[in-house]
Amino acid sequence: MDSFVIKRGCNQLGEWMEVLSKKHIQDVVVVNSRWPLDIVDFPLQSLDSQGLGVLRLCFFGISYIWLPTHYSNLVALDLTCCSISKRDLRALVKPCRNRKKLYSRL
Repeated sequence: MDSFVIKRGCNQLGEWMEVLSKKHIQDVVVVNSRWPLDIVDFPLQSLDSQGLGVLRLCFFGISYIWLPTHYSNLVALDLTCCSISKRDLRALVKPCRNRKKLYSRL
């Protein structure tokens, strides 16, 4: 999926993540190319995939993390230039028991 315009922000991204989840995707790479003009929160709760192994996000806000336990399959997590609190980062990383790589660059 490729789009340079996110017209409905987090809601539109949530719909896309639900479609990807139904396809049992393994890798997700999403870059907010409109940053800093459009600052969007990434809807992690909409990405529901037990087989998800790699999650790479760039230029998003990440807040209010509620994740199902199946995120424990994540092997690599990359949050380049994402805005996330320490508490939410801990909530995101803690269930990732298989995680081998964690990148968080500001």
